Amino acid sequence: MKSRNKKQNQQTTQYKNLAEEESLSSKLPVNSRFSFRTSKTLLFLFITGLILTSRLLFLSADPPYVSWSQDLLTDPFQYVSFARSKILWGQWDLFGQDLFLLWKNSALTLFSFLSFKLLGIGRLQANLTAVVLNISSLFFLFLALRKTNGYRAAVFSVLLLGADFTFLAYGRETFAEVSVIFFLSLGFYLLVHGSRKALFLWLAGALHMCSILFGKMLAVFILPACLAVLFSITVKEPRKRILPVLHFLGGASIIFLPWFVLVYNPASRHISGYLSEMSVGMYGLPEALESINHFLLSFFSFGQVSKVFPDMPALSIETDFFYKLPVIFVIAFLFMIYWFSRFLGRRKILDTFKSFSIPEVYSVFWFVFGFLVLMPWNYRPLRYQTLLIPPLAIMAGLGLDRFLSPDDKSKDKKLPNLFWISSVFICILLISTFLFFHVFSFVIKLTKNYGSFGNVLLVSFVLSLLSTVGILAARRRLSVRPPIKIRACIVVFLILCCLAVNLLFILPWLSKPKFSLVNSSQDLGMILNEDAVISGSYAATLSPNNQTKLVLHMFGATKSDPLLFKKYPITHLVLERNGNRKRAYQDYPEIMQNAQVIATYYIRDIMPVDIYRVAGGTGNSVTDAYRLSLFERADLAIKNKQLDSATTLMAKFNRENPNNLSGYLSLAKLYVEQKDYTKASEYTLKALQFDKMNFALHELLGWTYLQLSIQKKNDTYRTLGIREWEIATRICPENMQLRQALDEIR
Repeated sequence: MKSRNKKQNQQTTQYKNLAEEESLSSKLPVNSRFSFRTSKTLLFLFITGLILTSRLLFLSADPPYVSWSQDLLTDPFQYVSFARSKILWGQWDLFGQDLFLLWKNSALTLFSFLSFKLLGIGRLQANLTAVVLNISSLFFLFLALRKTNGYRAAVFSVLLLGADFTFLAYGRETFAEVSVIFFLSLGFYLLVHGSRKALFLWLAGALHMCSILFGKMLAVFILPACLAVLFSITVKEPRKRILPVLHFLGGASIIFLPWFVLVYNPASRHISGYLSEMSVGMYGLPEALESINHFLLSFFSFGQVSKVFPDMPALSIETDFFYKLPVIFVIAFLFMIYWFSRFLGRRKILDTFKSFSIPEVYSVFWFVFGFLVLMPWNYRPLRYQTLLIPPLAIMAGLGLDRFLSPDDKSKDKKLPNLFWISSVFICILLISTFLFFHVFSFVIKLTKNYGSFGNVLLVSFVLSLLSTVGILAARRRLSVRPPIKIRACIVVFLILCCLAVNLLFILPWLSKPKFSLVNSSQDLGMILNEDAVISGSYAATLSPNNQTKLVLHMFGATKSDPLLFKKYPITHLVLERNGNRKRAYQDYPEIMQNAQVIATYYIRDIMPVDIYRVAGGTGNSVTDAYRLSLFERADLAIKNKQLDSATTLMAKFNRENPNNLSGYLSLAKLYVEQKDYTKASEYTLKALQFDKMNFALHELLGWTYLQLSIQKKNDTYRTLGIREWEIATRICPENMQLRQALDEIR
């Protein structure tokens, strides 16, 4: 009995580097041992400081440029808007928007409600909710890896994950994916402990089900990964048989059954309609399933072909997901190749599973099934794919740790049967072909050349076939690795490369933070009446720092709701000058033709967002009874060319709201019309006090100075105008029209 337990302990702890490090440190002299422990402490503090600083610094700032999508700007506050409503007006859902029941009953609604209750409502408080969940995810992943694979593997994995720019950018915003990763990380930690106590398996099952039902339905791919982990637990402890699976499913049922009865069943039509709309309604059936060619294209490119292979149609929108984490991607895929090749080291599959730690099984199957679930869809924005970053980082960390570990001498000389060899060979061949394909694609992208999808795939397959056959044939000879010092240098180099790649994105973003979302939200609250109800693509985005009521609606659904403005008392629309505004005009032409733009905000400098007043032309008695605010009355006077009245009203508005931008900007434009450029520049300067990084204000101020130089024949104003335009071009280098005008004026 003792010998069997001893053998099991050896098998389950062969990758526990902590024990190795502790035994090593115990043999060191006192001074060396102190240095060893000090180094570990300093490394831990460095990683902790890096994670906390990058997540908490400028928490209310605008999000960075990570993806083509506007989701970082439009989506986060939608998920927590019901909590805001409960705090401000005592109701979770003011207007009965049953279509968004999944959002209303999400975990983010509960977490953000607690944050708003304690700290107040605002963009900073909302982002703090996401950051707490993100940091907690890293913490539980560290604890789980520390327990099973040791301190070194945990540090490598958490460092790579915590420093990843994409994971950081989306981890600072209240996306559903943030809560999913939190539940999965905590559930993973409990799975690690589940081999000893059944209670932990019950809790793990409950948390994994929470990630699906109260996070995002897309997370259903995690269930096969959990079953693989439970299988590995059963293999290591055969006496338990099927009990781990039953415990896990029992915990999952405790969450699923009440949710089905209380949430889904009463509103099945609304929830099913929402899921159908988001999956196939707006973007159609998966094109990847239409033919073998489309499937191969979607599988290997993962929707990243439009700028790399112009000879192929883009089946989905480009995200550059793997290209954003090149070091993690390569190491993780090399680890997967090594992981599957270990099945050829033992004759029986059960013996192989006994040698795997839980994080290995969990991360490999998390990525594989997550990839397969995401791959076919026509629409999978980058925020969906952030669910694949944790398993990639864990596999990369485990790979680096395994590279530094001693050789495994316990390999069985007998090979498995032919069927099993063929299966493993195909898996390795697919993974290595995928790896070669994306490495070549990345090189093509960096060199800005064009390639042929078929040629690159063929070359990748041939190289993969040759390398796979060669490595498997000579795997015994290749088992000898470089000395530990060389391996350590390689690991340090790879980690530094990963940090450098991410710092290239993180530092410019944090060194010049912009706060257009907060400033615009505060300003919007001042220019509208307290009875205003806003809606549209950017309505939720501009609601955190004011108390305007909100109706969630994006003008992009396959079928427009003809009763939208009849059902909801929408007084204003907040729309970007892009697809949503075009769709609003298409679906509601009569209302939009009578709508008036009362203000424009420049989000992140390049995205103009207009505020439309639709009250008075919707046919809704409540909406049409809306009383104009003082700002709106002044704006209406400007549109009616009643300049004296407009000046008086706007001046009164500025006295009552001294910390606003739109009022001073309106006065500046008013004086521009009167060709009083002195006062126009004066009020533009006042507007700049509330958003010094607003390129549009610097552009306007520069223009007024240039007009003053002509009007007063004074070159000093010309110099000031050029300086303001230079500032504007530095803030918004994408404004090529202004750059051209600046070159001409010089």
